[in-house]
Amino acid sequence: MAVVWKSLGTTYEKSLHSKTDFITTVHWECTETDGDIQAREYGAVGLGEPSGSYTPYADVTEAQALNWAKAALGSDKVTEIEAAVASQLIYLKNPPVKQGTPWS
Repeated sequence: MAVVWKSLGTTYEKSLHSKTDFITTVHWECTETDGDIQAREYGAVGLGEPSGSYTPYADVTEAQALNWAKAALGSDKVTEIEAAVASQLIYLKNPPVKQGTPWS
């Protein structure tokens, strides 16, 4: 079991203030799976307009986008999200309320 971060996509500006094709938002998900049970958190984080040099949209990798998203979220929020996913997984594996019929 390991936490996995993935980019679900991006939003980008075609042209703004003499810059073209730059990512402004990263849509992300964070999951952890145990067998057929999966816990998930997802969201989006704004990056704002880049200052100085930047990577054009067509050249951005998923790893870059996730690094930018995590940096924008901040390490405390990333830790909080990962802890929430871990807690969800524990809950899903051991739900406090169940349904059933005790007789055959």
